[in-house]
Amino acid sequence: LAGLALVTLGVLYKVKFNDAIDALPPELGIAPVLSIIIGIVVFVTAFFGCCGAVKESPCMLTTYSIILLTIFIVQVALGVYAFIQIKDERGLRDNIHKFLSNTFNKYDTNERAKETTDLIQRFLQCCGVENYSEMTRQNGSLPVSCCKQSGHSCRPADFNNIYITPCNSAANSFLQNSAQVIGGVAIGIAVIEMSCCGVDGPDEYEHRWHNNTLPQSCCPVRSVPVTCEKVQGMYYHNSCALTMYDFVSDSAPILGGVAIGICILELIGAFLGLCLANSIKNQYRRSLYA
Repeated sequence: LAGLALVTLGVLYKVKFNDAIDALPPELGIAPVLSIIIGIVVFVTAFFGCCGAVKESPCMLTTYSIILLTIFIVQVALGVYAFIQIKDERGLRDNIHKFLSNTFNKYDTNERAKETTDLIQRFLQCCGVENYSEMTRQNGSLPVSCCKQSGHSCRPADFNNIYITPCNSAANSFLQNSAQVIGGVAIGIAVIEMSCCGVDGPDEYEHRWHNNTLPQSCCPVRSVPVTCEKVQGMYYHNSCALTMYDFVSDSAPILGGVAIGICILELIGAFLGLCLANSIKNQYRRSLYA
């Protein structure tokens, strides 16, 4: 059932968020595919375990245990690799900043990039790559995804009603700690659901939109308005990169506990499978001398 759930989750994300996933870097956009692959492996493994126990087949039980041990070893290897890679904090921050900048800079020209930017800003509640002013539109307003009050325009004058955290800082915090536990698989999914405004903050829209407005994605309210007024101060001041970075830090303990629990269950399953297979073999040998 867990395998089927992972396959279903991967397929749903691939279908529902395909455009947003395509806008992500390859290393972040493969999460749905990995979910499908892992789900298939889990399903096949469970099949060998269940059928082997029911049919009392030492061969199937041994295969089940070997697959579990292989998965465990791969998980440990990926965890070590992710931990080593995450030590390059500067490189991680640069990659996040580059991705967010490339995506946010296409906000006015690419619909896919616009949707991705809006999703990031909404989930992380940030605005702009480095500063919320980057998201200022030509009429002086900010995108709705930068505004704390969904459905209403907002302007940068009132900091109490906008997200001021740069998306660049949010993204770095989100990715760094999660990668230490699961390597980035969950990150690809989480990035799709973030909320903030601009890679470094909403100020980055200032040089592109001279009407003092921000894209709708910078405004928390999800109604008809596509922009929000900056003077109203009802927008996210937080940069998406910083918010993403912080989000991962807060999620790491939970993700780590889940990962450790899964590894323990795999070891227990492999051990019990080998014990049962050995017991069946011994019982068969004793029956020959009975």
